[in-house]
Amino acid sequence: MRCFNSCGSLSGICRLQGTVSKFKDAVFENPHMAKLWLQFMHNVETICLFIKAEHLSDWSLHEHAAARKLNLFTTSGHFNYAKSVRLYVQMIQELANAHPWLYDQFANNGLQSIHVYSRGAMVSRC
Repeated sequence: MRCFNSCGSLSGICRLQGTVSKFKDAVFENPHMAKLWLQFMHNVETICLFIKAEHLSDWSLHEHAAARKLNLFTTSGHFNYAKSVRLYVQMIQELANAHPWLYDQFANNGLQSIHVYSRGAMVSRC
């Protein structure tokens, strides 16, 4: 299953958004299963946004996806993950003011920190 596709034209995206909004309106008439299904779609979209941000090294999309994951962890009962993500999002939001040179590396140069576990030791590569 592909999480994100590219459309050829802006009009195609607008038509798709119109169709999805009509579908959402129709689905909300039967609220019980519809709300659950739409929440599931939102959660899958959140995960796909995070994966897309990591693949593209898009810092702003990464920040947005991490903030959306906070709601995902909280509603699913993973409170320790939710606490960690809240602190992480807070730190990356303060990064532009606290360390502008590092924020510039992440935002403009696509710098990522990759943690690889090798025989029990964590190696960090940028």
